[in-house]
This record gives sequence, C-alpha cells and structure tokens, in this order.
Amino acid sequence: MTSTAVALWLVLVQAGTAQSAPPAAGTSDQGGKAAAKPPTGAAADADALRADVATLRKQVAALQDALARANDRADQQEARLQALEAQLSARATSEAASAAAAAQAPAQRAALAGAAVTALNDAHRALAAGNPAGVEAAVSNAATALERARADAAARGAAEEAQAEAAAAAALARVPDAFSRSDLYQARLAIAEAQRSAAHALSLAQAIAPPAAQPAAAGR
Repeated sequence: MTSTAVALWLVLVQAGTAQSAPPAAGTSDQGGKAAAKPPTGAAADADALRADVATLRKQVAALQDALARANDRADQQEARLQALEAQLSARATSEAASAAAAAQAPAQRAALAGAAVTALNDAHRALAAGNPAGVEAAVSNAATALERARADAAARGAAEEAQAEAAAAAALARVPDAFSRSDLYQARLAIAEAQRSAAHALSLAQAIAPPAAQPAAAGR
C-alpha cells in the first residue's frame, strides 16, 4: 500500500469514529442547545441564604409591629396610672383638708359665739345705763355670728350647740320690735336671754375645741 492510500484510509477511519461517538456532556442532540441542570454547590447555598433572609425579614417585621402595639398599650396604661395617682393624691389632699377643717371648726364656732357674747354683754350694759346708741348694730352683728356658728354646728352634728345658737338668734329677733316700740326693758330681756343661750353654745364649742385654739371666755 502506497503512502497516499494509507493516508486516505486513516481519514476515513477518523470520520467514521466521529459519526458514531455520543454527544458531549451538557449538549443537546437538537440544534446543539445546552440541557438545563439543577443548581448545585455555591448557587444552591446562595438560594437557601436568600430564602432565610426573606423569612427573617418577615419575622423581624412582625416582631416590630407587635412591639409597637405593646408600646402603645404601655403608654395607655401609663397615662391611666398617672390619672389614677392624680385622683388619689387629690382625694388625699381633700380628705386632709376636710379633717383639718373639722378639727378647727369647734374653735371657729367658739370664736363666733364668744364674739356674740361680748357684743351682747356690751349692748346689755348700754341699755342698763340708758344709752341705746349702737345697740341695734351690736345685736345685728351678734345675730350674724350666731347664725354662722349654728349652721356649722348643725352641719357637723353638734345638735345641742346648734339649738343653743338658734335660741339666742330667736331671742335677738325680738329686739328690733322692742326698739320700734321704744321698749328698752323688753329689749334688755331679749338680749339677756340671748346672752344665756350664746354663752351655753360657747361652752359647748370650747368643750370640743383644741385647747390651743380656744378663745378666752367672754365676761358678763
């Protein structure tokens, strides 16, 4: 066989081998298109990480929303607590003021009754001396003081004291009529009766007033 014939034979053998060989991996026998393969290795790991990140973001958003709602509830409860504490403080202050007023009330009534007794004593002496000037004004002032004391005594349950002050006021109510008739004797009698009732009311108020707050007893 000549060298030319040998070369031709080798070309034919190689051509036959190429035609019978299977397609290369990763290629298609239709138009030479690449076949789809599932991701492997680093690509699969990246996909898993992205899925985890998305899940965590949803969880964080849900937790942030729950925290915001919890903060709103906490703010509402804090506001309610502050309002209740303010009410409690105001109530305690009011109760303390009421207790202090109740403790001082007898002394204040005693001061009113004492002032009325002093005014009535002066008025009685003036009438006894035949000097009616200023008596009606003194009687009016005494009646006003006794009415204030009576109202407070009645409101605080000091019934006997309130009755004594009411009796004094009733006696003084007869004085203007006696003056209108120029009957100074009847005026003196009415004032004397009012003096006794007012002095009784004074003693009752002094009996329950704090010792340091008691006014000096009015002389007759």
